[in-house]
Amino acid sequence: DIADGCSLIQDDFAGGVELARHLFARPARHAVMLVPSQEWSAMVKREAGIRSVPARDGQGPEIRLGRCGDEGFDATQSAFGRYLDENGTPDVVVGGNDQMAIAAMKLLQQRGHRVPEEVRVTGFNGFNAWRYATPELTTVVSPAYELGQEAGRAILARLETGEFPFRSRALPVRFIANRSS
Repeated sequence: DIADGCSLIQDDFAGGVELARHLFARPARHAVMLVPSQEWSAMVKREAGIRSVPARDGQGPEIRLGRCGDEGFDATQSAFGRYLDENGTPDVVVGGNDQMAIAAMKLLQQRGHRVPEEVRVTGFNGFNAWRYATPELTTVVSPAYELGQEAGRAILARLETGEFPFRSRALPVRFIANRSS
């Protein structure tokens, strides 16, 4: 515990919950979440949010993790290609971030799968990359700008008063349902 510090994050758990509510409103048997090989807390919270929401019929899909190296396009496509070869095609793909989701969506399309008719694909972070996908990627939008503003205000308050205005704060994310799901 740091005596003189504060923590400011986005609510990744809530983003996972919103994605799952959207995705599992329709039947799904098999879902995969693509994550980087190195575990980090934001991805763990996103996964926990997804797993916390049962499917509409109460029999949620099997949710597996696909570890994708460094999150890059080539690493994601290579790892996801192996996943598909070994496990078959899922009904749902959740990219731990938008770039991973787009790499997966392009691989699915190259293999002849239709998105979202056969496989629903979503991402996370909502930085402008989702707009370049065809179809446009369903995503959870990070409050990146607001995080920067709030962090700046916290630092200024610390300099002015000698203490941070909060110990821990999570800013809300925003879900956008686009055509990929």
